Amino acid sequence: MPGHPPEREPATGEGVTAELRAIDERAMRLERVDRRQCAALVADDMPTMRLLLAQSLREAGFDNVVQAADGAAALAQLERHGCELILADWNMPGVDGLELLGRVRAHPRHGDVIFIMVTAENADDRVLQAIGHGLDDYLTKPVSPEKLSRRLELILARRRAAARAARLEAMGLPERAMDEYLMAARNNPQARWPQFGLGELLLRHGRLDEARQCYQRLLRQSPQAAAAMVGLGRVALQGGDAASAQSLFQWAREANPAYGGAVDALTELHLAQGRPEQAAEVLAQADDMPGGLGAHRLARQARLFHDLGQARQADQALQRALAQDPALADGPEGLLAARCGLALGRPAKAVQALRRLARQTDQPRLKIEAWLMLAEAHLSQGRPEQAEEVFARMAQADAWPAGQRPFALHRLHAVAAAAYLRQGRPQAAAELVAVSRLMAPDDAENLAWLDHLTSQLDARPADAPAALASAEEYGRRGLELAAQGLHDQALAQYRLGLAVEPEAGRLHFNVAKLRLRAGQNEAAAESLALARRHGLAQGDWELLERLAELLLSLDDALAARKILLDILELAPGRPTAQALLDQI
Repeated sequence: MPGHPPEREPATGEGVTAELRAIDERAMRLERVDRRQCAALVADDMPTMRLLLAQSLREAGFDNVVQAADGAAALAQLERHGCELILADWNMPGVDGLELLGRVRAHPRHGDVIFIMVTAENADDRVLQAIGHGLDDYLTKPVSPEKLSRRLELILARRRAAARAARLEAMGLPERAMDEYLMAARNNPQARWPQFGLGELLLRHGRLDEARQCYQRLLRQSPQAAAAMVGLGRVALQGGDAASAQSLFQWAREANPAYGGAVDALTELHLAQGRPEQAAEVLAQADDMPGGLGAHRLARQARLFHDLGQARQADQALQRALAQDPALADGPEGLLAARCGLALGRPAKAVQALRRLARQTDQPRLKIEAWLMLAEAHLSQGRPEQAEEVFARMAQADAWPAGQRPFALHRLHAVAAAAYLRQGRPQAAAELVAVSRLMAPDDAENLAWLDHLTSQLDARPADAPAALASAEEYGRRGLELAAQGLHDQALAQYRLGLAVEPEAGRLHFNVAKLRLRAGQNEAAAESLALARRHGLAQGDWELLERLAELLLSLDDALAARKILLDILELAPGRPTAQALLDQI
């Protein structure tokens, strides 16, 4: 800004961060769109309109134009071609333009594409509401190449200025970032976006008086500018005047009921002030407006209902959100759906959703939460064997992205102990507390948590093993107990051994035999698969031969043959393996 002290711009490569790289990647995408060197996507359910829009794009300079007849096909084309510009009709069957917008913005790789909605002569309120909240702009039909080029020029100018300002701010040069918006305002005196960008930047840096002046200028230009009222409300809130902020947010909502920013601001204010009921009421009132709530606000409403103990209302809001944007089921909303299902007596559906989420997500924290909730769901339904399998799977390094567990094993045992305790299984909890304590006697934070759990147990720590035995020792004890017909006690010893060494293939094999004896064939198959995997990884040919022999006794010659061929390929000349193979 004028008068600010000179600042040194870091040299190339200095202070390069992930944030800066992301900003630079966005800037490069804008250049490709400007040079017409990117793929463009047209999504419209009317074949004639698709052809006309594609022709307008080609005449505007885009040679690579792909088409889709609906939102679902558009997502597939986006994934396949990496399009960087989308023209989408807002009113399509199935996944409409607004739902497509939400799913594109949530995409991990393509969320920053330029997105222009195509509407009829009078744009729907929901389309207008989306501008500034994911939608770059809209065009009314018919769309000529000239109209499209002019609109793209404005969008690119806005995005470029925002990218330059974001880069300067990330480099620690906020004054230079502010200059970018001031220059944009001088070059575009009728445009409001430079003032909004400047106001948000000033607010982030605590320059409340200047931010207030910025939003007041916007209101003088347009007295009903709801976004400017919300900006003034945020200035008041950051200055400690929550009452004025609330009045301004309400004023903004009354001035433009379709403006979602006012709804969000009021909701956040009530939550920050400890008034979740009022926050839920704000969203309910917005839902009564034409068009209702979008997927993400419905998901927020569902979370509020859940936190207020209103499981049925939470489930109803969430199902509407998922109907609008099914991709939400792959995130935290998938966990919320499972919680609602469990609360409403639909455990089977909840378990199915949790299994899917734990298997598909690459987000470690989300995967942890899904697995833990799945284990507790099994315990609550009287299925401890399935819960044990979940915890065993969590302990496997190959169950995690890049083969790296995001936690220490002793912490997993502590968390599992808490789950068993909550579900009324104190003996299993006591065993896991003992294992966790003895595996990491120097982890003070974990020990404090274990002390808390121990205080809730009927069994005291003295009932637990005095020392942490080796996996082999637990295996030996388990075999002795199994020989006496004490299968439950044997299984407990094997479980303790696997807690110490999750990749002990022989213990998995012993667990599988107990599962088979109990008629738990599905759980046995999982344990056998783990025994095979770890036996191969560790070169335990004797274990693999015993495994093949067991499979032959179960009339599964095909699986046995595959294991024996693997053995003989990796360890040629083993007579036992060859003799078993000759029997098949």
